Amino acid sequence: MEENNMKNVRIFFKIKQILMKNKVTLAMRLLFFLMCLFIGTTVFSQESKKYWFRIEDSSYIPEVIKLQNDIKLEFKDNRLNEIFSNYRVLNFKRYFPNSKKPFLQKVYEIEVVDENLIKEMKEKTPNIFINLEEVPEIQLLYIPNDYGTNGGALMDQEDLDFIYAPDAWDISQGNENVVIAIAESIKLDQEDLLGKSEMLSGSGASTFGHGTGVAVVAGANTDNNIGIASIGFDCYIKAKSGGVDAVVDLAQAGVKVINMSWGSCNLSQNTIDTYQEAMDEAHEEGAVLVAAAGNGSYSCPSLGASGKHYPAANRNVIAVTDIGFRYEIGDPDPDHDNQKDRFEHLNNTYITLTYNDSVDIAAPARHILTQKSGGSEVNGEYEYWGGTSVGAPIVTGTIGLMFSENYCLQPNEIETILKLTSRKIDNLTVNLAYYGQIGSGSLNSYEAVKMAKDMKDEFGTVEVKDRILYRPWFYKLETAPYEIKMSNNTITSDSKIKFRARNNIEILSGEYSPDSGYIDLEIDSDLTSCEVPTLSFLKKSLPKDVEDASKLGYVVYPTKVANEINVVNIVSEEAIISTIKIFDIFNQKVLEMSNIDTPKILVNLDYLTQGFYILKGYDQFEEDILTTKFIKE
Repeated sequence: MEENNMKNVRIFFKIKQILMKNKVTLAMRLLFFLMCLFIGTTVFSQESKKYWFRIEDSSYIPEVIKLQNDIKLEFKDNRLNEIFSNYRVLNFKRYFPNSKKPFLQKVYEIEVVDENLIKEMKEKTPNIFINLEEVPEIQLLYIPNDYGTNGGALMDQEDLDFIYAPDAWDISQGNENVVIAIAESIKLDQEDLLGKSEMLSGSGASTFGHGTGVAVVAGANTDNNIGIASIGFDCYIKAKSGGVDAVVDLAQAGVKVINMSWGSCNLSQNTIDTYQEAMDEAHEEGAVLVAAAGNGSYSCPSLGASGKHYPAANRNVIAVTDIGFRYEIGDPDPDHDNQKDRFEHLNNTYITLTYNDSVDIAAPARHILTQKSGGSEVNGEYEYWGGTSVGAPIVTGTIGLMFSENYCLQPNEIETILKLTSRKIDNLTVNLAYYGQIGSGSLNSYEAVKMAKDMKDEFGTVEVKDRILYRPWFYKLETAPYEIKMSNNTITSDSKIKFRARNNIEILSGEYSPDSGYIDLEIDSDLTSCEVPTLSFLKKSLPKDVEDASKLGYVVYPTKVANEINVVNIVSEEAIISTIKIFDIFNQKVLEMSNIDTPKILVNLDYLTQGFYILKGYDQFEEDILTTKFIKE
């Protein structure tokens, strides 16, 4: 308003000069025009607000007459005309103009500058304008710049939409001090793992194999303009090749969750027991264990689709099976095997998915984008995988986000939250044949991360609602929630419930009558939470075949080049390197790039012949600050 007044002073000053020159008529016209302009600007600078409500009786829907700057509403009811004639209304419209639902068709929005109109509408016409309230503010979801674009190429990642990843990212994108582990060997210089992953011992894989693809799904670097997006992207990754021994070693190294996208069936009891001992030890170290449940008859032809795979079927392991997520159930296209929430593929002669009573949860796993594996694979070349091997790391990455919000959660609580927030699907008609054998439901990453956060918030409310719990599972929530509210749950049979809260636990509705199970609820005001410790895992180590420019933080990869090489500063956003020069084995310069102003440099080497080369980086003072060797294949 002050700025407009200053403009007005200048306007009057100019007009005074015109009047002194006896140009009165012109001056008065100019004055009138500018005053109108000023007044109009002042009016429109007032803050408007939008409200929505329902009109059940269509006879109360007004005629909207468009005026110059606002509108006039004419009602058949004169009472309403008297109310609205005293106020400016900027807009009036149906809020859902394209909706086919009768309820939404009756929702309207009004935009006003005087809230007294809203007050009168509430007081005098509550039965006409129903549920009148301010339109809620829209909060944009965090969307990474490599989500579904693969560095520019349009490659969808609909699985992330299906698990509500953007909503989960609005709560947490992970934390570099929360370590998720892959119990396989990974290639550390993969473009989306570089600088955020390490092998627990030894060097990384020499080719892009199964473990690398799994790691990319769980925690690929995201929002970095390259590669793809992943659910747990800001968490750090540790890996170790091997089997159950690697699991124990990773747990002892302090990781929070371990992914096992492998397993075996038809094992001896001794081997099963050995696996169990290893799982128990890792669990006692505080690690959450996640395993692929198996790919049914495909991976276990001797036992069939219901055969148990280990370690997924061991105790203290979250076993993940596979469901669809792309098309609506009932879609007639025979190619649409990937129907939402459907367990079995359409038209299959045998089931390639595992179902049994050891399965804990289902996750999308039929069209998952990750690093290409095998053959003439290239760093940063992506393809779609299928199978529980890629369903498990989606759960693992979600757990990374949960720990990032609430580091104190115990392994049993993580499993409890995943099950209490999943969407029940075995009661769908298409899945009834597998009732009780495909886990608690479909993973909902947003609800899981939200409940983890609610468990920690000073006055957070943990809502347990709309659950059907009958399996012999142990549901545990006790890491310092403020209050727990339970509504519309059916808890029967063998379910075991142990909930603790600092202030309040309420049972609002539902049936709570377990037979051989129990419900144990307790208030404990001494419960305490904790913060994520600063462990500084990130960028702790780099693969042996990646040259590190000492303190400057530059890495160069790959060192065996097909047609391009990356020079990236993984420590700073500053472009310290200003010039790059490449020399052949005779020390002849074959390429030069100058005036570089970005910390991420892609050098095209298409025209170079095969052979050995030296890459040098120079700062703005022409100081040689980086030297590395590479081979053009």
